Amino acid sequence: EIAAGEGFAWVHEMTHCVQIANGRFISTTMDEGFSTYITGQICDKDEILPFNFNSEYNYSFYEKEITKENAETIFCEETEDNWEKYLYGYRFVTYLFEAYGEDVYRNILFDASQSYKMNTNITEEMMVPVIKRNTSDTVFEDFAVWLSKNEDRFDGK
Repeated sequence: EIAAGEGFAWVHEMTHCVQIANGRFISTTMDEGFSTYITGQICDKDEILPFNFNSEYNYSFYEKEITKENAETIFCEETEDNWEKYLYGYRFVTYLFEAYGEDVYRNILFDASQSYKMNTNITEEMMVPVIKRNTSDTVFEDFAVWLSKNEDRFDGK
């Protein structure tokens, strides 16, 4: 699959391994958002392996409207369609890196890893205070504003 340009799935899964080696899983939305973001960064920069992956194009089909009023609620929602957590997570993690810098995810990961026992299944709701401690109390509202200004990046073109 790597030779055929489909190695992005391998990169995505290896990103999960790196996360676990440095902390733990911190909710489906954050974990999948991070792995998708990093996969896109690696595939965009790699000049040796023929990856055919563009995160913004491949993850463009998110149908929910994210507003300042509902951004945190949507983050916390448990959905039957886990794919939505990839789509929201990718957008949210992209925002976090762009707004708060390259250390933001590591800081959130370390904080969550220290805040919750290892046998605890960390939910999105449990992550909200951790994310806010490492960013701002208005991080979800700010994300919605950023997303509305950057929606053309995720339109699938």
